[in-house]
Amino acid sequence: MFRRGRVQGESTIKVTVPAGVTEGNYITLAGQGNAGPGGGGPAGDLIVIMEKKPQSNFKRNGDDIIFDLWIAIQQQSMGGDVEVPTLTGKGKARH
Repeated sequence: MFRRGRVQGESTIKVTVPAGVTEGNYITLAGQGNAGPGGGGPAGDLIVIMEKKPQSNFKRNGDDIIFDLWIAIQQQSMGGDVEVPTLTGKGKARH
């Protein structure tokens, strides 16, 4: 059962999100939450719930990320490398 807690102060934590998670999945970080309301108990668990951030250029199909790239007919007929955006920067694709 999930209960809401209160946050006192602010802190930053690093969370490694595994590939393939979808909206509504969650990660439990044991002992990373605040102490109970009495103040003397152990730290509780922190639960991170995944939400989908809309990306205008990228689409998701299951575990695949799709980006539509339009290239000129001249490039298509001659072949070569094309620069494409990725979720973490830029890459090259050969067509």
